[in-house]
Amino acid sequence: MFCQNYFHALWAPLLLIAPIVSAQDATERPNVPSVGISEWISIVSIPAIPNTPFSATTMMDNIQTLPDGTTVTTKTMTTIARDSKGRTHNENRFYLRPSDQGEGRIRDITIFDPSTRTRTTLTPATQQATVVSLAASRPQASETPAVRPDVQRDDLGFSSIEGLSVHGFRRSRTIPEGEDGNDRAITITDEYWYSDELHMNLSVKHTDPRHGTQLVSLTQLKREEPDPKMFEIPAGYAVQNDNDPHGAVRIGAAVAEANLIERVDPEYPALAQAARIQGSVEFNVVIGEDGSIKSLQLLRGHPLLVNAAKKAILQWKYRPTILNGNAVSVTAPVTVNFRAAAQNQ
Repeated sequence: MFCQNYFHALWAPLLLIAPIVSAQDATERPNVPSVGISEWISIVSIPAIPNTPFSATTMMDNIQTLPDGTTVTTKTMTTIARDSKGRTHNENRFYLRPSDQGEGRIRDITIFDPSTRTRTTLTPATQQATVVSLAASRPQASETPAVRPDVQRDDLGFSSIEGLSVHGFRRSRTIPEGEDGNDRAITITDEYWYSDELHMNLSVKHTDPRHGTQLVSLTQLKREEPDPKMFEIPAGYAVQNDNDPHGAVRIGAAVAEANLIERVDPEYPALAQAARIQGSVEFNVVIGEDGSIKSLQLLRGHPLLVNAAKKAILQWKYRPTILNGNAVSVTAPVTVNFRAAAQNQ
């Protein structure tokens, strides 16, 4: 027997398609971006569940029928993955027409880490990574969700996709004649095939006569640990942490060293040199838009060496970091080395 509560439980981890939606649709489906289907598509909301690793390709077709009967088809495919830690990798790609060659260009990649509750968005076009820390999820309300009287739900039974058992459901909503200026009733349908084993939908079909049909299907499923690099920020990316109080972009030590244009060597403290104390002093520094040091945070170092290293670093000057045509503040790790036999190297 079809269970309404079960259907509502499926609503969060859907494979999400991105049609042009009305205000009423956007309210009912708050996770669906209100962007045109001809531009790009946001595909998968993958539950961050540990111990169920997989990787797969999602195939996406958007079919629109023009008033004269002409059919226009655009399509693309993306890579999705989840590792044993529950981390997820999810691509957004632009659509291509069948006559185009290759795959749709990646718009962005989202990585979610449930252990730290951080969402990282990678933008290949600018080689920028934006990291956001998310608040702890709130417990779900125990009340039964309200059921709209104009929505029909049907149980489609069981089938198999990529060797996995899936349970199908259809959700239909009819816009009455005249409600949106339509001279006849419009029926919008969504069909989902859900896998209990992966805790997500493996196929979704959305049909709206006003905008066409969008079909998302999962293929090339691999039930093994994905490449760990899929859940890491690639080398060379500038990292902006939205929770950083300075709002600065993070760059690597090598990039900071390459941009250093004025370096002042620290004076080796006489007491430390006499005691043959040596080692490294490490800081995180904030470099302003003008390339000067705005602040620094000590990470580690011998107390007799810290002040000398700090005094020198505050006089350093960097080449401004340019991002999207604008100078930006950045954070970077900086290390000053002291050797007892000589001045700083």
